[in-house]
Amino acid sequence: MYHFGQWWKRMTRSGWAVAEGFVMHGNTEECYMVREYRSGWLWGALIPMTALLLAWPSHGVSLFLLLTYAYLGYRIYSYRLDYGDGVKKARIYAFFCILSKFPQLAGQTKYWLNHITNQPVKLIEYKTSS
Repeated sequence: MYHFGQWWKRMTRSGWAVAEGFVMHGNTEECYMVREYRSGWLWGALIPMTALLLAWPSHGVSLFLLLTYAYLGYRIYSYRLDYGDGVKKARIYAFFCILSKFPQLAGQTKYWLNHITNQPVKLIEYKTSS
């Protein structure tokens, strides 16, 4: 991948795959994609929406919820350092893992809209022919 748009589409596609896997096999003993599915909704929708919706009534205190992204980033960063990445690579990896929650949520949302409206599935393609 050479462009940010390609990465975004790929993350959207991965969100779709998580939702589809969750629907197909989430209720089995294996609990396939349950953690990833919940993570997408938590980090992509629940935390930011809660922080923003409660900002006025809480006089801005709810915006501190957004600091949980720093905590998540630190956990990912530490994991990558333990894995053997350098500081710079671990930081970049953590940043893009956090950022990926939003296109993954978009992919899950697209899946559910398609599923509910019974629309034909269209491939989310991030590769283009040159």
